[in-house]
Amino acid sequence: LPQVMVGAWATQVFPNDKGAWHRLVTCCTGNASRALYYTWKSILDYEQSKKRLKVNLLLNRASPWADIDSYIPYCGRVDIKIKTDCSSVEVRMNDWIDREKITCRIDDQKQQFTWQGNYLVLNQVKQNQTIIIEFPIQERTVKLDSFKQHYTAVFKGNDCVDISPKGKYIPIFQREIGRAHV
Repeated sequence: LPQVMVGAWATQVFPNDKGAWHRLVTCCTGNASRALYYTWKSILDYEQSKKRLKVNLLLNRASPWADIDSYIPYCGRVDIKIKTDCSSVEVRMNDWIDREKITCRIDDQKQQFTWQGNYLVLNQVKQNQTIIIEFPIQERTVKLDSFKQHYTAVFKGNDCVDISPKGKYIPIFQREIGRAHV
């Protein structure tokens, strides 16, 4: 009954099946909700004293400093609409992104950028400008082991879009729509 689980956190599941246990355990609901908030809050950060915007996760988020529109996993594109002048904008790029194939524009102008660790760095971005970062996004297959079980997972971007073997009760990670190319 997946409908009953809306808003609940799965705490005792297999990597491929939510129905591994025949009861719903909600012991972690308070902590899981708090973790979700901290993740959302950490998507970006603005350091007022340095006028530095730091994007830590390529996820959608609106804020007083910038709005982030992520197209992942459908295509490799992230738009950052700047709402306040920034002396620098630092964008963390995931390990699966090929650095050599990243392109960056501000509005319609191609931009040169530097690297600081995993962060793509742009200097002097003005209010009302839009940073557009594009990169190829491809599927990759990963072998996983969990509790003496072997799985083959397919990722597209950050998202697991398929896993085998399939689950028996409430199979998860069956995301054909995430595998579609835009």
